Amino acid sequence: MRKSLWIILVGMILAVGAPVAHADSYTAEFMCTGTCASVPTESSPVTFPAPDFPALSFFDVFVDIQLPGLSDAPGNSYTWTFYPAVPGSGILVITDTTTGDSENVDPVTGLPMNANSMETGTLTFVATPEPGSAALMLLGVGLVFLMRKPLGLPLPQAT
Repeated sequence: MRKSLWIILVGMILAVGAPVAHADSYTAEFMCTGTCASVPTESSPVTFPAPDFPALSFFDVFVDIQLPGLSDAPGNSYTWTFYPAVPGSGILVITDTTTGDSENVDPVTGLPMNANSMETGTLTFVATPEPGSAALMLLGVGLVFLMRKPLGLPLPQAT
């Protein structure tokens, strides 16, 4: 027990001295402001600065887009607009209305024929939830009990 007591003491000192954690991954939520035939969806979290949307789906077609500016922040206001070009393709533009930066993916190809009207909406970022303190505390206590010696073992016999 004394051998592991210093580990607990060091862990407590490090926990008290650790900085406050901030969420660094966000879920992108695209909303339509008109009558949209499709709304972009992001299935994986994005991180800042310069968030990359590796699994952005639009009309069931995956497109890759990255916001280039280091001034992009999760609390900024964003809009998205799809401009159709020829049938089956178009340009998807994401604009940071707070800073005026915009990034476009041109052309987005392989879209269905009903992707022929201009679509527009807003984009917001919601912090990805992290495990609660109580859950982490219970996990730690459970691990301590798993690592200690079993109480029911018989003592070795002296000869």
